[in-house]
Amino acid sequence: MTLANSLLGDAISAGPSPRWKHPWFTQPAWSPTANRWVATIVPGFVNEQSPIYRATVEEQRDAGNPWEINPLTGKQFFSDSIFAQPNVTDATRTVDLPLYLNPSIPMDFRGIGFDGDPSDDVPQFFVNLGAARAPQQSAGDAFNDGDALQNGILGASTPPPPNLRLLRACDFWVHQPRLALTSEVTLEPGIATGVSNVTQTLGVASPASSDVLRVFQGTFTPYTPDTAGIDPLAGDYEEPDFDELLISTVYLLSPPNLPLGSAPDATWTPYVRHNLFWNLQWAQPAFRILPTDPGLPSLPPLAAGAAQLVINFLTASINDMTQQARNILAGHSLAGTFWTPTGGGKDATFAALATAQAVKTGPDRQKNLAAQIAADQAAKRAAQLDPDFPYNGQPFPVSFLNPAA
Repeated sequence: MTLANSLLGDAISAGPSPRWKHPWFTQPAWSPTANRWVATIVPGFVNEQSPIYRATVEEQRDAGNPWEINPLTGKQFFSDSIFAQPNVTDATRTVDLPLYLNPSIPMDFRGIGFDGDPSDDVPQFFVNLGAARAPQQSAGDAFNDGDALQNGILGASTPPPPNLRLLRACDFWVHQPRLALTSEVTLEPGIATGVSNVTQTLGVASPASSDVLRVFQGTFTPYTPDTAGIDPLAGDYEEPDFDELLISTVYLLSPPNLPLGSAPDATWTPYVRHNLFWNLQWAQPAFRILPTDPGLPSLPPLAAGAAQLVINFLTASINDMTQQARNILAGHSLAGTFWTPTGGGKDATFAALATAQAVKTGPDRQKNLAAQIAADQAAKRAAQLDPDFPYNGQPFPVSFLNPAA
């Protein structure tokens, strides 16, 4: 807040914080108009392009999006009667809002901690503030499903600790469309000789024309290349046609002693843990056919006649070719990589000089000092979610330095 004196009187104004905000800086806030928590993200760029947030006009109007408000009048742009008013159908129209327009992004939270999903980790930072990790459910508990977790109903053997503070979380991530590897496997067994001919055809699929570089919110589930479900008898496989990277996670911490399963409102305290701090580069490998030679499996010895020989041989051939199909897909994957073009290190976490369990008393003054420094560092790390400047950066993929990769 600033106070200005003039001959006409005093003027109080509230300007934006002068603190520098890094790219992808996430700012949550309670929206009274939308009656929910929303967030804005400082523009971060991927290959010098700003991601968009896709929303409807009605959603952004309810969230009080500042890009619709004229800062000089406090009214929506073109809201005066001399301008043509939009139709009702325009409210449901989808718009792509670049991050530099500061769109308000409504958040959908999931429960973590004592009344949430046990598989979701609770940072020690929130445990120190009064949250609790999910209790271990025993086989005799009446539930262990998502509905019960969402409703905040726990087994009688796990009463909530005193002054418990509930915890909610919402992720933001960047979505980059890309080309995807496709595979078609055909199997043509030989009835008379038992020789099977397995053919794997690789291809490239393009993403949907409507898919663009954008930001999503909700629960982020990172994709891990898993081709365990490839079935040569079915034969078709297509890897995802996008790459995604976590931007940040917004946490809401409740006041003490709220009922389990409570929905967050304006009384909850927001915190943010960032994963991205700098602009990004992104690239995917070129599609190159690597030399492969599946070879021919050897015929197993006769066991119980020709029929048994054919069945055994086909089973071994299918299993062998399934594994080779997995290896071929892994070697030709078109999954891209994000990295931070800072030119420096990627990790801002410094190793402690000594452990907190080191000798703290005794004649060795140097060990005592090192132990005290380690304890101070551990306490500081437990009291913050983001690392100290210069933060962390995504590592550069050294495989790009190999022309044959």
